[in-house]
Amino acid sequence: MNRMVSVLFLVPLLMLAGCLPGQMDAGAVIMPPMIAIEQKEMVNALRSSLPAGQNIDFVYPLNGEHRSAFVLSDLNKDRNREAIVFYRVRGAPGPEPTQIRINILSKESGSWESTDDISGEGMDIDKVMFGYSGFYGEQFVIIGFAMPDEAENLFRVYTREDGRLKSLYENTYIVLETIDINNDGDLEIVYIRNTTRQSSIDLPMSNPAAHLIKYENGRFIRLGETQTDPNVIEYVNIAKGNADINKNALYLDGRVSASSYNTQILMLDEDGIFTNAVYSENSGVNLLSQTERIRVPRSVDVDRCGVIEIPRVVPLPGWDENDEDALFLTDWYEYIDGNVSYCFASFVNIRYGYIFRFPPNWINRQTGESMVSAVYFPYDDEIVFFRFEENLHNRGEELLRIRRTATNNDEYLDDDYFEIKTIGSISYMGMIQDTVTSELSVTRNMVINLFAEDIAVS
Repeated sequence: MNRMVSVLFLVPLLMLAGCLPGQMDAGAVIMPPMIAIEQKEMVNALRSSLPAGQNIDFVYPLNGEHRSAFVLSDLNKDRNREAIVFYRVRGAPGPEPTQIRINILSKESGSWESTDDISGEGMDIDKVMFGYSGFYGEQFVIIGFAMPDEAENLFRVYTREDGRLKSLYENTYIVLETIDINNDGDLEIVYIRNTTRQSSIDLPMSNPAAHLIKYENGRFIRLGETQTDPNVIEYVNIAKGNADINKNALYLDGRVSASSYNTQILMLDEDGIFTNAVYSENSGVNLLSQTERIRVPRSVDVDRCGVIEIPRVVPLPGWDENDEDALFLTDWYEYIDGNVSYCFASFVNIRYGYIFRFPPNWINRQTGESMVSAVYFPYDDEIVFFRFEENLHNRGEELLRIRRTATNNDEYLDDDYFEIKTIGSISYMGMIQDTVTSELSVTRNMVINLFAEDIAVS
């Protein structure tokens, strides 16, 4: 059953580039004509509900899936969409903007009308999420408020009753996500807090902890809490996917030093207890060292099988991790049966967003180390893989070249290069020397099948 429909208006191209300013007039939004007309109607409905002459700035969420100042969703399950609008009232000149406000617009008799207007918290919206619970899909909206002067952000959970927003629950957080962690069809809320401030349903925790709550029978109840790594400085990525055998989990990539990262896994154990699968002081579990790495590649479902893989990064043979242009081998691991187990190795090109999985014959079966290294030629935009022997200057036989080029550049579309993949105006081309006869040789089909693009790893 599709119990929640949420539609976002397109936002300015500046936002797509990651540089959307907090104050932007909605009239500058670039969008298809029909959507632009409807948003104009909503803007007019909002303005008509405010005191005459009051100037406002629309506020765009900084993170998450929903990045528009206008978020559409069927909040009260009447098959009609309501609009949640975030804005500030423009105050007197000065460095401090006024507080966030939230307006609810409903389409009544073909026209948009304001049905509620409430104050939020802070000066910005961090993220917006939706959740639901129960067979009939009782829906709620979760709004995270950015609190730059506080140690943590604040989230509130709202439902809509009689046309108005009703606050059900609030707490502080540094991480906030929804997930159907127990496969019951409902979305639970997971949040991580560093402070010891307690809510009505939190248990006291002496260290940073993740909390799991669920909306049930008109109120939120706690399902559990578990310790998190106190050494994490910031969380840089959250991934949702399977762990172990068909268990939903959150993978938390965190930075623990200037250049070191690790991954924690939040899930339910065999007894249905909310747990951090790789870290717990109380139970003595600490597998964090098996997820530590020196670079930022994020946990991601590399092979698109539903299970999240955790990266570990080491320099390719001949390179030092402190070299400015060092190239790295990324080993990928999965959490299976209580262990972090090796799956495969790859070369990750973060700059261009592709992964080339190393053929198994490039890895030494006894040591697990790569027998192949690589160099990058920026003039040709090309990676060259070769048998590693002594150093990067005295290279062994060349095994493969991968070049990125414009699709309409016919200069390299000859018998030497073959097409690996083409995405829009960009082609990835490969070349295998005819002279390669060793056990490290690869075929064109192998290269094509081991290449994956458009995977968010950085």
